[in-house]
Amino acid sequence: MKITRRRIWNEKRAFAAIALVSLIAAFAMLSPVPIYAQVAKDLSEVYPLDRCPVSGNDLSVMKEPIEKFYGDRQVRFCTRKCPEKFEEDLLESLQKLDGTIITQQKPRYPLDTCVVSGKTLDGPGVEAVDFVYKNRLVRFCCEACIDQFKQDPAPFLDKLDTALIKSQEEHYPLDRCVVSGDTLPVPGHEQIGAVIGYRLLRVCGEHCFSRVLRNPSRYFAILENVREGKLSVEGFVGAHTREFQEQQSSDSP
Repeated sequence: MKITRRRIWNEKRAFAAIALVSLIAAFAMLSPVPIYAQVAKDLSEVYPLDRCPVSGNDLSVMKEPIEKFYGDRQVRFCTRKCPEKFEEDLLESLQKLDGTIITQQKPRYPLDTCVVSGKTLDGPGVEAVDFVYKNRLVRFCCEACIDQFKQDPAPFLDKLDTALIKSQEEHYPLDRCVVSGDTLPVPGHEQIGAVIGYRLLRVCGEHCFSRVLRNPSRYFAILENVREGKLSVEGFVGAHTREFQEQQSSDSP
């Protein structure tokens, strides 16, 4: 498995917050001929919820929610007044957010063993410890494993991403970029599979990936609608395909 590194820039932060993140190389789809390359990133700081933590309003219907960073944790809000309320008791607000993240991510958590020790999380005498790293749940068999994880989180997060992709890849509901609508792979574009909140999103390249980062919940809502049959993509022509067709038409005599 080939690991690459790239920088993720948060466009709306006034100061430079640069984080090195791991890229996990391509996984083939289960079809006879892989239709696109699979790449995954650790995006633990990205806000994984689809609701404002203050008002409870749905963020997936917003083009670009309000965002703030608390240390290395991104939090998204529906209005500019919500951060003020969130910060009235910041410690309590973050603890409440931790509880919501654990509740949301636990059903999708890809391992039934401790990511550090390999011990089962539900065996005799084992009381699993749920720990929120940035905005991501990581489960351990004991407190000592948390200390080992903190020394170098990257390989353990890579392990979780690999397990998550394996569990969701077969039943991923869309054969196209969730942003542009183009069937994957799109020629000339590097395909990306982002793991956010233990959910997989596939896009056709960096431009679409940057749009995902502005509001991931918007695109998770699209996937859910496709999965539930509420949104049909039959006959849909994606943005890149439409641009190519228009170019071909203008070049023809």
